[in-house]
Amino acid sequence: MSLEYKDIVEKFDTDTALAVQEAKVCIMFLGPDLKTLGHASKLRACLIDTFKTETITIKGEHKELIAVHKRYLGTASDLCRVELDLAVRLIDGIVIIPYSAGSLVELGMFTFYPTICKKTLVLFSQEFNNPKEPSFIWSCTRQAYKLRGATIEFVDYSQTDSTINKVKEFITNIRALKYDANLVKFAAK
Repeated sequence: MSLEYKDIVEKFDTDTALAVQEAKVCIMFLGPDLKTLGHASKLRACLIDTFKTETITIKGEHKELIAVHKRYLGTASDLCRVELDLAVRLIDGIVIIPYSAGSLVELGMFTFYPTICKKTLVLFSQEFNNPKEPSFIWSCTRQAYKLRGATIEFVDYSQTDSTINKVKEFITNIRALKYDANLVKFAAK
């Protein structure tokens, strides 16, 4: 029995949907404390809420992850080491909103790890986007991340819709790379 073209289309549709499901990505959303007021914190909460159904969403402050790390490293465990460990070993992508003391530390901590930078989307506040009067963020941190392959966006933290679209594109690209890796594994069988 030969397959008809419509059967091929139907099977390809079913197989592709399954393959995309299998390419679920783990994204770590870093930024200001979710309990604080302000556009940056609200944006982070909005992004976590928006993408929680299509990604495995991680916040750096997940108590369970911190507890696991502490169980194995004891007093040598700290939040920086937890987030660095997650970023290196388990996370497919990082979205960081550097607008608080803690998120600026995270931004600096990841700067010199090219493997982390390549999978990072940095959402800088539009207020730092002034090449005529470069701030430290513009001339140093942005440049270091750019050099190491990060995706850099300057956004208005109060404009959640346009920022969601940029994050969606970033996550779609990560998912496509994971999908491609799964195809290579499938082809090797």
